[in-house]
This record gives sequence, structure tokens and C-alpha cells, in this order.
Amino acid sequence: MDAVTSTPRETAACERVARAVIFILWAALAGYLAWHHVFWRDEVRALSLALAGDGWGAMLRGIHGEGHPALWYILLRAAHDVIPVKQVLPAVAALIGISAAALLAARAPFRPWLIALILAGAFCLFEYTVSARNYGLSMLVLFAIADRLARRRDSSVVLGLLLAVLCNTNVHSVFLAGGVLLFCGIELVGEDGWRWSPRWRGFAVSAGLAAVGAGLCFATVYPPVNDAAAMAYGGGIPTAMIAAVLMAPAASFADLLPAEFGHGPLSAAALAIMVLGSPLGLIRAPGAWLSSLALLAVMALFLGLVYPGGYRHQALYVVYLITMYWLARSGRGGAWPVQWHAALVQPERVGRALFACLLAMQLLNSVPHLVAATRGPPESRVRDLAAVLRARHLDRAILVSDPDVMLEAVPYYADNPTYLLRGVRFGQVVPFSSAARGGLSLGKMLARMRALHAHTGRPVVALLQLALVRGAPVVRSEGYLGTFSTTPGMVRSFEAATTRIAAFGPAVSDESYEVYLLR
Repeated sequence: MDAVTSTPRETAACERVARAVIFILWAALAGYLAWHHVFWRDEVRALSLALAGDGWGAMLRGIHGEGHPALWYILLRAAHDVIPVKQVLPAVAALIGISAAALLAARAPFRPWLIALILAGAFCLFEYTVSARNYGLSMLVLFAIADRLARRRDSSVVLGLLLAVLCNTNVHSVFLAGGVLLFCGIELVGEDGWRWSPRWRGFAVSAGLAAVGAGLCFATVYPPVNDAAAMAYGGGIPTAMIAAVLMAPAASFADLLPAEFGHGPLSAAALAIMVLGSPLGLIRAPGAWLSSLALLAVMALFLGLVYPGGYRHQALYVVYLITMYWLARSGRGGAWPVQWHAALVQPERVGRALFACLLAMQLLNSVPHLVAATRGPPESRVRDLAAVLRARHLDRAILVSDPDVMLEAVPYYADNPTYLLRGVRFGQVVPFSSAARGGLSLGKMLARMRALHAHTGRPVVALLQLALVRGAPVVRSEGYLGTFSTTPGMVRSFEAATTRIAAFGPAVSDESYEVYLLR
């Protein structure tokens, strides 16, 4: 009996079905995580800023110096203007993440197993889809650029506009835009040389529009209001520190390794091999390979010396690598001389294997999110707090907290007024500035609670992040927020004047509370 072989058309049809099934399964899993997700302060803070002020102008003035470009706030405010509900926060984030995932599943020149590996990674499944932050925008724009360039639609204006948009998703993406320009420039040098040509004119247009976008980003975030959130150096960054970061750039991407692997030397070595080796899979496309190495160095310096980033920042480099693999597999990125090709085959295979390992690590990073959605603990206890306030008919109560930032997630779940003790004002957003840093004591908190009750006649509720220590004086550092101090006498007075009405269990973030009602 003759063997039955599939025709190319049948193979393509099967692959389309596989891609569709993978996307549907991913969407169902992301929807499950979104249903159980509790928004914490960094997510709600953006919504509070987007909706602040009497109009768009006031909103844009309010976000100046906040540390993020304007695009995310503009999208949130525009969505709220159309549908004035708080749920626009998860809706906009989900729409962006789903669009990026759909573009990848439908257009990327990857095998279905690799698409599944990318989609199931923590960055795509949770951080850039469920978590309502601005970083998912970077993934969507990068995938749009990859799709456009892969299809040889090299319109300089469209590419430049996409790069300008990319620059205004978050500060880190200015570096990503620079990487894409470097990719295009290296490809041009290899194909057209250094002579001036229409393609070089198009490149100049794209670079000019990207520069305008970077300028808008800079004008929005500088000078920074939240200066205490960045690393400070008295006389500039020492050369020795720069050299140390460049000697071990993978150390700036430590969160890409699952927590179960620990932080020992073997884990650090494994991460370094994957991070440094993944670009090797692009070695036959010089534009993709060299731009990936350059971006690795730049992001390592920024994350290691300027602004210490978490997983959501570090994973942007993984998304850039996906973009470069997309383009390299589509024949973009230039080529080395033909006589070099044979020597590059083995390094390319090693690099591809290491890149697959790096993506597999992100699959493991998804596990804690799935576990948290299934049996807890939640991201934050703020939803539980809102339920307690409703159950006790404290919907009108004024909320105070230590630290003040513990109040920032409240506006999504409850309409209680929030009072910032260090700022001595009502508000929903706490500045992370050196000027706003200050000391606070439990005694001052109690005095302010009594004053608020006397002035407004409303109940006053205090939220404490940590349990009170009764037997000894305590001075606790709260980072860029200042200090919080207690004495046994303050604790006795506070407990005599209040009733503890709730104490919640742990949360994935630090947002868990002991809740006290002023008598």
C-alpha cells in the first residue's frame, strides 16, 4: 500500500487550524486569569491619573513627570469618555494583549509549538494582557512592526509613526525603537552600502519620526516628579559599575528565571547562557543579531544602574528577540558573505535551542499566576477590604493608611475618600519624590484620624500594612516614602481609641491590611 503524503495545501490548512486552536486555548486561559485578578496600586494609579482633572489638558499636565509617556493614559481616558465605567481599565489592557496574541498566532512565521510557547509565557499570558499596565502596548507595536517589515511593506512614514508610538508606550521602549532602527540601518548597509539612495532617505524619515516620538516621551517624563524611585548617584555613575554591568549583562534580567531555580551561581550561569546565547540564533541576519546584542547592553545598563526593573520590564527584551526572530525567518536583517554561511549554521542552531529554553522558562513563570488564580493568595487584598467596608456600612468612611501607597488601589473597588497622611491632603496618588518623603508616627496617625472625624463627622478607618509591635519602640524604613515609628505608649493609645475590624492573609503583592475603625 502506497504511503499517504499530505499536500502543501493540506499542511498549511492543518497549521492554520493548529494556530487557531492554540489562540483559543490561550484566550480562555487568559480570561480565567483576568476573572480572578485583583488590581493592585500600580494598575489603579494609572486610571486615577488618567481620570484626574477637569479635561484632557489638566490630565496631561497631571501626568507630567510621572515617569511614563502619555499614550496609556490617553487610551484609558478616551475609553472612559466613551464608556464611563472603571472596567475600562482591564478592558483596554485585554484588548491590547489579545490583539498582539492574535497577530502573532495569525502572522508570525513560527511553527505552532513555538507560538504556543510564546503565548503561554508569563509575559504574554499575564503581564501584558491581564495586568493592566502600559507594557503590553510595546508587544503589540513590535509585533505590528515585525508583520509589516516581514511583508516588505517598508513605508518610511508608517514605520516611523509606529516607532514614534512605540517610544510613547513606556520609557524602556525608546531603546526598543532604537534597536529596530539599528536593525534597519545594518540591513541597509549590507544591501545598499553607504551611498545615498531612496532607501536611505526613507530610513532618515523613519528615524526622524522616531526621534519626534522619543522627544515627546522625554518631554512628558522629564523632569521627573518621582525622583526617589530611581537610583541616585552623588557624582555620576562610576565607570567601574558600568564595566561590571557590561561584563555580566544577564544579571539585570534575573526575574526571567523562575523563582524555583533560586539565585545561586548555577542558576545565574544558566540564565547568562540563555540570555547571551539566544541572539546567536539570529547570527545569519546581521541586523537582527547585532541590534539584539546592542539592545541587551543598553537595557542591562538602564536596568542595572538607572531604574531597577521587574519582570515586566525585563521581558520586553524577550519580546524584542521574538520580533527579531520573526524578521530573520522572513528573510530580513541582511546577510553575511556567502562563504561564511556554512560556519554560521551550528551557532545558529545552538542559539535557537537556547532561545527556546528561555521561552520555556517564561512558561514556568506562568505557573504562580495560575496557582494564585486557582487557590490564592490574590494579587492584593483591596477587594476583600472593599467587601468589609460594605458589610459594615462604612461606604462613607475616610480611609488613611501606612504607608500611604496602600490606598492607591482603593478607588477601583470602593468610593471611599482617601486621605494621604504624609501629604496632609485628600488624594488618590502618592508622589514618589524626595520632597514628599517624611517621617510618620502612630501617634500622628491617631491625631489626624481624630481631627478628620471632628471636621467631617464621618467614620475614619486606618489601614496598617504590618501588625503593631507592643513591647518595644519601632522605627521602620519605608523606602522612598520615609519612616514609620511606634512606641508602646502609642500602641496602647491607638488600640484604646480604635477597634480592629479585619485582618487579611497574605497577598502576592504587599497589599494586605490590618483594618482599624476609630471609635
